[in-house]
Amino acid sequence: MATHIATNMIAQGLIPEFEQEMAATRKVLENVPETKLSWQPHDKSMTLSRLAAHVAEIPGFSRRWMTTRRREGRSSRPRVTRRS
Repeated sequence: MATHIATNMIAQGLIPEFEQEMAATRKVLENVPETKLSWQPHDKSMTLSRLAAHVAEIPGFSRRWMTTRRREGRSSRPRVTRRS
């Protein structure tokens, strides 16, 4: 029970920061020009459209990652695997 209370307190402390970051993210995404969606900052980069979609996906991904890791009994640190 103490772990649940501590986790809840941490989550409550992060909410204001999350809301601030989301406001900034919304502002950036609202200013992505529709006429430039196919632009790439570099030849090997994703297009501006894909980069914007990636930025928009991050909050949902992080929420799912944090909640499913706890339910599945995994540690809070992600497992790093190396590609050969």
